[in-house]
Amino acid sequence: MRDNDTEQQADNEQTNGDLIDRQQSVQTTTRAALGDDAPENASPQHSTPIFHRRLVIGLVQGFLLYLLLQPDRPHVWPWTAPIPFAIAVTLMVMLPLLLIVGSGHISLVKMLRWMLPIGVCISVAAGYAEWRREGIAPLGYQWFGHHDFHETLFYLTPLVFIAWTLIQAGECNGRWRAAYRTYFDTSWKLAVQLKFAAAFVTAFWLVLWLGAGLFLLLKINFLARFIAHTWFWMPVTTLMIACGLHLTDVRPGIVNGIRNLLLSMLSWLLPLLAVLVAAFLVTVPFAGFDLLWKTRFAASLLLGTCAVLVILINTTWQAGDRFSATHNMLRYALVLACMLLLPLAAIAAYALSLRVTQYGWTPDRVLATFCVSVALFYAYGYFWAVFDRKGRASGHWLAPIATTNIYASWLIIVLGLSVLTPLADPARLSVNSQVGRLLAGETAADKFDYKFLRFDGVRYGKAALDDLARSDNSVIRNNAVAAIAAKSRWEAGPVAPLSIRNQLTLKTVGQTWPAGFLDMDWSKQQPNNWNVPNCLKQAGAQCDAFVGDFSGHGRMDVLLVPEKFGNAALATNESEGWRIVATYEAQGRCPSMLNALAQGNYRSVPPIVPDIEAGDRRLRAVPVQNKAATAKCD
Repeated sequence: MRDNDTEQQADNEQTNGDLIDRQQSVQTTTRAALGDDAPENASPQHSTPIFHRRLVIGLVQGFLLYLLLQPDRPHVWPWTAPIPFAIAVTLMVMLPLLLIVGSGHISLVKMLRWMLPIGVCISVAAGYAEWRREGIAPLGYQWFGHHDFHETLFYLTPLVFIAWTLIQAGECNGRWRAAYRTYFDTSWKLAVQLKFAAAFVTAFWLVLWLGAGLFLLLKINFLARFIAHTWFWMPVTTLMIACGLHLTDVRPGIVNGIRNLLLSMLSWLLPLLAVLVAAFLVTVPFAGFDLLWKTRFAASLLLGTCAVLVILINTTWQAGDRFSATHNMLRYALVLACMLLLPLAAIAAYALSLRVTQYGWTPDRVLATFCVSVALFYAYGYFWAVFDRKGRASGHWLAPIATTNIYASWLIIVLGLSVLTPLADPARLSVNSQVGRLLAGETAADKFDYKFLRFDGVRYGKAALDDLARSDNSVIRNNAVAAIAAKSRWEAGPVAPLSIRNQLTLKTVGQTWPAGFLDMDWSKQQPNNWNVPNCLKQAGAQCDAFVGDFSGHGRMDVLLVPEKFGNAALATNESEGWRIVATYEAQGRCPSMLNALAQGNYRSVPPIVPDIEAGDRRLRAVPVQNKAATAKCD
């Protein structure tokens, strides 16, 4: 064993010597390229050609994005083909940023070589995202015209960031797997660069709009109109992003100083979080796990805590080479945090498994499973690091943290790409799970969320709804047909007359329901009218109903007072049928008011302020409420 340790130490010394020689060679080459008077901490990023290359890439990126995303796109390929168009835009957003970041660190030939596999992965993810929504109306925020790119970019951005960090660190060390210190420095430097570049672009536009505002004071709107044009702000924004990334790359010492300050500040939060998590884990068995399951968000909160723990553990341990000089409090907190991560992730996994067993898969639960898998991988690796005797004996305490972080990065990339492809598409898995539970009778036909298939299941949900619409079960068939015809997830479904009868309580003594009122289908008459009480359009809502000539037209009206909250509504029978003609601020369900209405003790009074007719226009008065009008129940 001692011979093996001696050989490993010799290999480490040889590797360190090779790295030192390579760094000295790079410094010598750099100083020769920059001149003899270049400072010792100068880097290749000072080179004017590299600066110009970054600016050109940024400007070309913005110009091409403008051509792709202009509102009046020509009716030619790829604008007429959604999938190629989605791929082209996503590639144009992602790849130029990698070229900007990698310039000065990786040769252009090597960058282009790495762009091929990255571009293929991005193209597959973007094309599949567009294909799965083919024939489905875009939902939510629609970036870049009528295409939903935001979800794809949201998941691709961290994956590309992690992948490029691994690539750039490996190229800097000249081998496939770089030294962990290189991984650590590259990732944190790039993260700080991106943050400061974003801040620089924000400040640039604030200054530009401030100048435009000054000219607007003089009634000169040329600058404001000029910078609002897409052909201006899009290329300029990408140009400023390139400039910001270059400025933050010029002096790596400054960026490293800011990074070290940030890491030092964050590391002192680890003892606090470790104590809180330890207290939580000790308390849970006594309080009972049922309290966690009843919250319905226990898994999400536990996973969020795991993520913060992983971040703070790495801000404290950093690259591990300076851990021996760390404050004792931080060292003890680090060991405690590494041990606490495993039970915390295990509870999150168990909570998620309970929800999946009870209610099946949903897109959120599929993504949560992705996060649980990563959390358990980190937790096991960090727990193993605490009890690693070999690393402790050699002076590299908690050394397995480095190995865990590297392999966890690859795990995140693999799982992320599987989520963005049919392999583990959350929509596909969820649709199969929920429809399977419905057909197996585990979910009642009248309780099934058919609109989930319509609005969250993309093309898989649409295909499943088409199949359910041909079902022999009338309840399944009717609900599926209604979901296919729905225009919105929040569109209220029709309420049968019998259900309306059960949701209304007639309070007026000696009166009966006016003819035709209970036969009205309010969901079709006024489906999007917020003045229609919920008891007329949503199952389960209740109203007290009072019948009388409230409008003074000599016919029976119906006054509806919601049981819980909301304004009272007056329904009257006009030529086109029953409809809501007015609402009243009931100011609560006052017993005296309800009793008077039930006994028919009411009178119609003129408005406090009359309307005004001027020409062919009518100005409707909205009186300002006084104390009498807003008086509450005794």
